[in-house]
Amino acid sequence: TPGLENLSEHGKISPLDKEIRAAIKEGNAGTLIVIPKAINGPIHKPISTVFNIDSKHPYVSFVDMIAPSPDWFAAANARLYKYGRWVPNLVVKAYAWDSGGDLGKTFLAKDQDTMPKQPSKQNKDKHFVYRGKVVPVGVFVFTRVPDVQAGER
Repeated sequence: TPGLENLSEHGKISPLDKEIRAAIKEGNAGTLIVIPKAINGPIHKPISTVFNIDSKHPYVSFVDMIAPSPDWFAAANARLYKYGRWVPNLVVKAYAWDSGGDLGKTFLAKDQDTMPKQPSKQNKDKHFVYRGKVVPVGVFVFTRVPDVQAGER
């Protein structure tokens, strides 16, 4: 989407946030989770946030810019509600993706827009491969927190 391309190329959340809000309004998404504090990487300390989700929208998807880069982003998704119950703990690896808007193949490549735009795809360039295997660029840890307002402990 244009929003994902803008996030991956410039680190700007808009218009991706508007695209997600439109999906929420249509009932196709549950909530938009934004960690507002800008963080310059690499990140070696945990970052945490608390968010609410419901069983109608059991998946969580996340994206973040890989910087500097032509149009790469880290992404993953996870299902947090399975078999009628919430998953108590889950570790999810995030991998590098290419948003398809730029031809650059190195972190500091000059801007070379792709025409026409290509679909997003997992980035399997040499920067993200070690000993022949694609490696994660991040790890997300989900821990269910009881809903105290609902009487959970």
